[in-house]
Amino acid sequence: MPMLIANYQKKQTVESLKQAYSLLQQAYEFAQQDYGSIEYWNYKSMSNVAIRDTFFLPYFKSASVPKSTYKYNTPNWPIWSDGMKNGYIFPADAVSSCLQTPQNYLYCFRNLYNGHVIINIDINGIQKGPNRVARDIFMVGFNSDYGNRIEFEGIVTYQHCNKTSGNGNACGLKIQRDGWRIKDDYPWRSGR
Repeated sequence: MPMLIANYQKKQTVESLKQAYSLLQQAYEFAQQDYGSIEYWNYKSMSNVAIRDTFFLPYFKSASVPKSTYKYNTPNWPIWSDGMKNGYIFPADAVSSCLQTPQNYLYCFRNLYNGHVIINIDINGIQKGPNRVARDIFMVGFNSDYGNRIEFEGIVTYQHCNKTSGNGNACGLKIQRDGWRIKDDYPWRSGR
């Protein structure tokens, strides 16, 4: 019975991730129609909220900005080395840079450095667990150096998504490259 439950959870994770990624790609395509390709976007010095409000929020159907009453594991950002084991760590201001869709997908935008924008996708919303990287939180990024596209983090390799080490930030890429499946070598952990 536990194997059946795990297989069902894996399938749900993949389907939700695939849909959440597709919605993000659609919003990105619409933004390019209005602003041109990403190399012409003036986003490198923009705040997280400005990136969300300018390039993404208007292009998600019925999306909203979440209320600031969400509870996070800790106010520190980030803790990549422990992301898969102990839950995802959100910044204290994370909710201010997120948008939420009617499907309960949460997209949080972080302009980290030199115009490298990370978009954390929580495929079941922050209030529902386990809120762990590689389980229900996946990372996508864009930068004009990537070309005109949004990509899962770990573009070159997904060494950060395996059972023995890694921080989980490339697990979305692994699922995508494995044909939108979670294979046996995926670092899936049952339970919350």
